[in-house]
Amino acid sequence: MPQNAMTNCLTCKTAYVLKELGVEEDYKNQIRKEQLQRLLLVLLVVFIGSGVIWLIDRGTPKLFQWHWNGTDGKLYDWVGLDSCPQFLVYFIMTTPVVFILFIVLFIFIGLYMLFFAIVGAVGSAADRIGERRVRTVQTSFQQVKNLQPLAQKMMYFIFMTICRFQ
Repeated sequence: MPQNAMTNCLTCKTAYVLKELGVEEDYKNQIRKEQLQRLLLVLLVVFIGSGVIWLIDRGTPKLFQWHWNGTDGKLYDWVGLDSCPQFLVYFIMTTPVVFILFIVLFIFIGLYMLFFAIVGAVGSAADRIGERRVRTVQTSFQQVKNLQPLAQKMMYFIFMTICRFQ
C-alpha cells in the first residue's frame, strides 16, 4: 500500500493505527453508493459530451455534399469563357473555394478538438469530485489512534537528522 499523509506519518514513516468509528456495513454501503454516483456522473458527462460531438457530426451541412459535376455545365456557361477548357475554368473557380474551406475546416477541427479536451476535463473534474466524496466517507468512519503531537514528531525528526550526519 502506498504511503501518504492519510496512512503514514510523513516525518517518521510509521503507519497510523486506525480506529473504526461506525458500523462496517453502513460504511461499505456509503462507499458503494458514492462510488456508484461517481461512476454515473463520469458516464453522464462522457455520454452528454459524446452526444454533442455526434450532433456536430450529424449537422454537417448539405452544402459540403454538393459537387461541381452536378451542375450540368451551368457554372461554365455562367462564366462565359467559351475559349477556355472547362477543367481550367472549374479549377480557377474552385481554388479560392477550396482555400476558404480549408481555413474553415482547420477552425472547425480546432474547435472540435477543443471540445474533446473540454469534455475530458469536465469528466476528470467530475471524477475528482466523486473521489473526494468517497474519501470524505472513508475518513468519517476512521480515526487515527496513534497520532503523535507535532512537537514530538519534530523532536524525532531532528534527532534522526542529527544521527544521520554523525
